[in-house]
Amino acid sequence: MAVARHSSRSGRVLNYPGHRAGLGLLLLRGTLGITVAVQAWLVVASTQADVLRAVLPAAWVVSGIALTVGLFTPVCSTLVGVGYALVMLIPAGAAVLPRLDGAAAVVGVAAAAALGLLGPGTYSIDAYLFGRHEIFIPAKDRSDSTGEKHVPCTGDSREER
Repeated sequence: MAVARHSSRSGRVLNYPGHRAGLGLLLLRGTLGITVAVQAWLVVASTQADVLRAVLPAAWVVSGIALTVGLFTPVCSTLVGVGYALVMLIPAGAAVLPRLDGAAAVVGVAAAAALGLLGPGTYSIDAYLFGRHEIFIPAKDRSDSTGEKHVPCTGDSREER
């Protein structure tokens, strides 16, 4: 299902998909976020007092939790995708992120890319904070610089003076 976008004066507007698509994005966010957070937490717990080796996995834990609740989804999905890509590219001896087989890392990169492209969905904190809002603009009398009042057009093509 394609996510509809339209332009406004303030730029592009993302319509947060709801119903079944929103539930699918919630499931994708939850699965990826919990998986990432648990895998990275196991690395943080196994590093004994080595703060430098725990920084990157700790950032991955925070990103996984934020993905799960749908907070800053584009940024967190990018961090998770880059982390999975690093897991695939960095040799096993120098790894600070959890070691996974290649297939799991490819699935993680694909899921993170999908979330980054589709967005968080309706059931997320991002949708609550940045989603659709109704804005009321009160009508005012507009006057030009000469002080002459502009009367709204009533639809009649004849003007009476």
